[in-house]
Amino acid sequence: MVVDRSEDPAPRLPGQGEARRATVVISLAVLCASSTWFAGAAAGDEIARGLGHGASAAAWFTTITQVGFVVGTLVFAVLNLADRFPPRRVFALSALLGAGTTLGFANASSLPLALGLRFLTGFAMAGVYPVGMRLVAAWSPRGLGLRLSVLVGALSLGTAFPFAIRAILESSENRASAVGSTAVVVASAAGVLGALIVFLAAEGPRLRARAVFDPKQVWAPFRSRAFRRNAFGYFGHMVELYAFWGLLPLWLRSARPDWIEADVQMVAAVVVGCGAIGCLLGGVIQQRIDFERTEPISRGSLAVARGALVVSGACCLCSPGLARLPDSLMLPLLGLWGLAVLADSPQFSTLAAQTCPAEYTGTALTVQNGAGFLCTVLSIQGLAALSGAIEPTLAFSFLAVGPLFGLLALRSGFSAESD
Repeated sequence: MVVDRSEDPAPRLPGQGEARRATVVISLAVLCASSTWFAGAAAGDEIARGLGHGASAAAWFTTITQVGFVVGTLVFAVLNLADRFPPRRVFALSALLGAGTTLGFANASSLPLALGLRFLTGFAMAGVYPVGMRLVAAWSPRGLGLRLSVLVGALSLGTAFPFAIRAILESSENRASAVGSTAVVVASAAGVLGALIVFLAAEGPRLRARAVFDPKQVWAPFRSRAFRRNAFGYFGHMVELYAFWGLLPLWLRSARPDWIEADVQMVAAVVVGCGAIGCLLGGVIQQRIDFERTEPISRGSLAVARGALVVSGACCLCSPGLARLPDSLMLPLLGLWGLAVLADSPQFSTLAAQTCPAEYTGTALTVQNGAGFLCTVLSIQGLAALSGAIEPTLAFSFLAVGPLFGLLALRSGFSAESD
């Protein structure tokens, strides 16, 4: 059933200024802590070679991290961890676990050990990203779409961070032999910093009441037709997002075989980082559409999600031609793709928070994230296999299946009815 937030028995909510300050601090913590997430993608090729393996092993570093996240979200959701315990502590402990396993990955002595550590990093991220959203959603419902846009934008910058560090190290005059491992170590240090920063954020009033342990809440949100439609739209978005992020360096190497590795890594960092601009732009548009509206479900979030899926889906279909354009055209269009591919993510999270029981918001967001990341496991491995059989620039066009599925799920909008 759709929850009408106008009848929530919450205490008087604080001003928007306090909520904004908390959002900035939490987003900075997410930026730092999520730097460990894609460290395997940024340095996987070098570490795989050092262990005597090739590109297929490097792709598995990304995939196994996603598997770890899926398992982590399942554990967090079944135990209602984000709703039963102080979220800042859950976030900090998870960030420290991610930092430790990432540091171990940089020094792994075997492929099974490296894969196991990446799995644990993904598991730890289940206590960072969804819990960060829970902390932001604990403030006033007003402006939630924009605040979540800031948070997800920070996630994209954190994801881009290890790519940028490696690019800087690759282009350094005093280039070390193991720049990938060094980038991973720096990402690990950022994770520790994120664990400390989160305690600087004030807790919102909706965190004052703790939920009781109820494993049935894992499936309860899906009783709402609106939540289900939003979740299916999110799943389509996720089919594209992490396969695009994780294998973008492969696409760039295929499109520009004459580029040096520093160029590949820096362009990948900038394109992924463009997602932050997309999130902020989408949040502003959502606010403009919803200005002075009081509906329990955001029309602006739905409009932004649909628009972003259309743009990113078109980029997928045009990716073979995009690779053949001169740099002056290819790079801006890649930036547009990076902008659109993430712009809808905070809007899906906003809609999820508006269509689930308020006291189990953390569990609902975790469940939606976990199921969505299961889709990424399939799409990353599928795209990696397809890129080994045909030209990667051609293979990326198949990612359009995700945005198309998402648009079909959102085609009728939402209703307040539930099955």
